[in-house]
Amino acid sequence: MNTKMIDELVKQVTIPKMAICLAIVVIAMCLNAVLKAAFKKLREKSDFSESSPLKTTAVFIYNILRVAIGAIAVLLILQTFGVNVTSFIAGLGLFSAIIALALQDVLKDVFSGMVILLDNYFRVGDAVEYNGKDGTVISFNVRTTKIQYIDDNSIMSVSNRNISQIRRLTHLVDIDLPLSYEEDPKKVYRVLGELCEKAKSIDNIEDCQFKGTQNFESSAITYKIRFFCQPGKRPDVRRAVIKLIQDTLWEEQMTIPYQQIDIHNKS
Repeated sequence: MNTKMIDELVKQVTIPKMAICLAIVVIAMCLNAVLKAAFKKLREKSDFSESSPLKTTAVFIYNILRVAIGAIAVLLILQTFGVNVTSFIAGLGLFSAIIALALQDVLKDVFSGMVILLDNYFRVGDAVEYNGKDGTVISFNVRTTKIQYIDDNSIMSVSNRNISQIRRLTHLVDIDLPLSYEEDPKKVYRVLGELCEKAKSIDNIEDCQFKGTQNFESSAITYKIRFFCQPGKRPDVRRAVIKLIQDTLWEEQMTIPYQQIDIHNKS
């Protein structure tokens, strides 16, 4: 660095400009202090458990605001010392575009995560279906969602940009039961109604209802049985209900039709 350049820099460092820079720094520190106090107050009044989506959202916004305050303060200080901030911002914009292009998948995850948080699409602890398997959301942040499958307790980490493939489960479970056309409808309604009353005593079942005739198939009449339970208990409860149906049909000598092939010999 030559003497001329040093002299130019020294000329820029004046007491008024230093005072302005000091004021900018003080204001930035005060804004950060206010932001920190607001974040602390929000944390004290809200559910900020480790898995809380509210915590993820608040921390994300808090960090963005801190970075924004620091960036604005730096730009104001540079402008005070005669730096062409417009050109600097233009160059920064080009650099940001390159970074955004390289990190587009990450940005998609973050954007999708924020949309999920704002829409309250699901929360940690909710039961969901993903890839045809039932599971429970055990962790969520603005980039990924972790699901623990109910059947084998394995854990799947899903990028938030693929979150549209997830379906939130309810307590409702339907079983469609096909029975022969030869069965007396009055008997069917009586037996299945009594079956649903017995099913209410099964562990973890909240309610069980016989909904009646569902459909007329080619070889059977389908009847609907509906029960309610916690999604995480669904596999065990469903097996118990099916076992009760099997025992009841056996006792009542009622059969479930199955496909048969008739072969006619013309000889």
